[in-house]
This record gives sequence, C-alpha cells and structure tokens, in this order.
Amino acid sequence: TNEKGCGQKMEKKLTYREDGFLEIQLDEAMVFDDYLYSLIQEDPHCLTCIRDHRRAHHYYFDLHGLQTLKEYLNCHPMLDLLSFSIRLFTTLWKVGCRKQIMFDCDELYVGNQGFYLYVLCLPVGIPLKDDAYLVFVKQLCDLMIDVKDYETFGLIYASALKNESLKETLDQLLALEKKRYLALPFWKRWKYKQRQEKEEEIMNLKNGFNYGKKVASTGACDLLVLDEIQCGMGRSGYMF
Repeated sequence: TNEKGCGQKMEKKLTYREDGFLEIQLDEAMVFDDYLYSLIQEDPHCLTCIRDHRRAHHYYFDLHGLQTLKEYLNCHPMLDLLSFSIRLFTTLWKVGCRKQIMFDCDELYVGNQGFYLYVLCLPVGIPLKDDAYLVFVKQLCDLMIDVKDYETFGLIYASALKNESLKETLDQLLALEKKRYLALPFWKRWKYKQRQEKEEEIMNLKNGFNYGKKVASTGACDLLVLDEIQCGMGRSGYMF
C-alpha cells in the first residue's frame, strides 16, 4: 500500500492488488463526477476505471500487461529521445485538455509492446497544484540523465527551469523535430516520412483496439460490433 499526493491537493491511498488491479481510495470530500467518468471511459489513453458502487470512494484500474513510465525508461536507456518526448507530451496534452492527470512517472503506464501511454485519471474534480507539471518534468529529467541526445534533454530541462507550460514545451520539441527533418538529405527525408506515417497508423490502430477493449471490459453497451477488423489492421504487418 502506498500513500502519496503526487502534486494534487488530495488524500488518496493506493493498493496494488494481486489480481493485477490498482485500487485507489479517495478522501470522502472528493465528489464523483459523471461527466469526467464518461470522458475517461471514452479515451483509449486513459486507464480503464471501474467504480465500486458499494464503496463510493473506491476506484479500480486494470494494470494487466502494463509497466510504469519509470520502469520503461530504466529498461530503454537508448531510446530515440526526441520521438519519445513528442509522443509523451502530445498524449499528456491531449488527455489533459479536459481531464485531470496524475503527473507522476509511477502513475503513468506503458504497454509491453511498443510505446503506448496510459494515463491515470480520476473521475473527481481535483484542484491541481500550480507546480504539479513542473515537478513531473524534473522527475522525468532525472530518469533521462543518461541519454545521448543532449539537445532534446537540454530543451526539456530548460523548460522546467523556466516554468514553461506543457504546450510550450511541446511546441519547442516539434520545432526541433522540424529543424532536424529539414537538415536531412532528400532520401532520408523520404524514409523518415514513411516511418512517421507507419507509426501514426499503428497508433490509430491501437487507439481503436484499446477503445473496443475498454467498452467490452466495462460493459458500456449491450451489443458491441467490431466491423471490418481485417481491413483496418491489414493482412500483414505489425498488427496482423
């Protein structure tokens, strides 16, 4: 059992159960929000949230086949830092537009097959501390201290020192990617573009698959139709 605030003005108790679920018990002052709950269930990047109707302030999250972002970074010291950072910050920005994110490397999760980020969001109105995101970025920099891409690392570290927002950091990362892309010779640009399109297609497939899995596991409907699966995944390649 682990108790921590993770930058949020709240009291919560975390229990990692033997059945692969994370149980979170919140303070009784936290009021359940139906709208936030529906947003979490619709977003494939949010961990599946199961509400305990017998105990109003208990929530369960499915962690099967997942590892924390901290564990992922420790196991992949030679990752492409710029590509990884853009995908990480893009996901956090998209998910955080309408939901409250737990900004902590121990509460962000990654799938075992490739980098696909799952975010822990709670269906309650939680007032965030002003420095929650900045604390997370500094924690992230501590985990990336051994990487070789000093330009990307320096950009992220400088953004934390300057107290820049998540969107400002993301914009700088995208500008750096564009600068490196334009510096490539023509044939490398073509290969880079192909790789980007393939990664985007894989991400879209995973989004659709994870959303269908979430609907099925939460019982959100009486009948679930998964149409044209073969056409969507292709008859060969990564998802076949």
